[in-house]
Amino acid sequence: MKALCLSLVLSFVLIKAFGQKQYYFDISEIEDAYYKINLYDTKVIHDADLTFEIQSFTLSQSKRGYRINKIRKVRLSDALIYVTDISNTNLFIYDLLGKAQNKIDITRYDERAWITDFTVYKDTIYIVDNRSLFLFKFSAQGDFLAKEILTFNFEDFMVNTAGLHFISKHETGSRNNTLRINVFDHSLNLLKQYFLTSRTNDSLFMPRFFQGMDEEVLFSVYQNNEIFNVRNNVVSKFMRIENAKMIYNYAHVNGFHSFRVSSGNKILGVPLWTCYVKNGTAENVRFENFRSDDLSLFLFNGFDCGIHQDKFVSYLDFNSFDLLRSIPDMTWSPEHESIKKDFFKIVNQIKNHPHHVIVLFKIVKAHSIL
Repeated sequence: MKALCLSLVLSFVLIKAFGQKQYYFDISEIEDAYYKINLYDTKVIHDADLTFEIQSFTLSQSKRGYRINKIRKVRLSDALIYVTDISNTNLFIYDLLGKAQNKIDITRYDERAWITDFTVYKDTIYIVDNRSLFLFKFSAQGDFLAKEILTFNFEDFMVNTAGLHFISKHETGSRNNTLRINVFDHSLNLLKQYFLTSRTNDSLFMPRFFQGMDEEVLFSVYQNNEIFNVRNNVVSKFMRIENAKMIYNYAHVNGFHSFRVSSGNKILGVPLWTCYVKNGTAENVRFENFRSDDLSLFLFNGFDCGIHQDKFVSYLDFNSFDLLRSIPDMTWSPEHESIKKDFFKIVNQIKNHPHHVIVLFKIVKAHSIL
């Protein structure tokens, strides 16, 4: 009887494993990208105050047990802000006024657990640990829902309408530098797998996802200047940035591609350029120098951390020296007068210890540059 049960279980596992859709692609080095951008053709803007609108500032207010050290990641929902820091064990939840609502200490659910990444999709928080291979689910308010043990290694993950996507290295046999993307439904049932091979043998093989619209699955294969996407079960080259060495972050919202790149390896003396590229046009804007007397300083000192609805999300330490030095002489454009009161309210609240401010902003058309 035991043997029969074991045989039935094994047969079920094999049927399930081989019943998944699997796709194999070779990444062509000569394939044209849907978007091609030449970094050196971008327009350098020195006066950025008319090119963006800030919708809100939110100060993450500290209280006992809710002190953020250095932010790693920020995500927003319609009602809450989610933050992880360098402790890698805590996820902080704030309301849109910055008041602490809850804190998830992941070690309460397994002492080995480590927050290597998280995301929020609809009413669920997904936390992953790619060291111990855990997946945790919590309600949007931070209530524990489930803990899953994953059976595969992965480098990065994302969640969208189609389900959960995990991207990883898959080096087997003669297929060096093979990439695998596993796609699961929201109940963690395997739906399909993508296997991609490259004709080059790049040692910097670090696959990761980038943020796009809900239906987009955007990823990079190496630390290089290309972004790929999965659409209708086909993998193609989405973007190539000429004269860029590496893409460090990317987001796509409100008709603009936002990315930060370097023209060389990330070493001292190699600048990171922040670019906003308009959809369907070769007109690109690159911010290099910023005025020190207006709110464009947020784009210079802030850390882009994704998108929310039709806005970009950034954060910064409000105690930065450049910002504090420039506050007394700041000028305000008409577009920002509505948040001036909020700005100075935050200035009055800060003390000597770091205060992190979440900034929601939007790139707008400025006829002088686009």
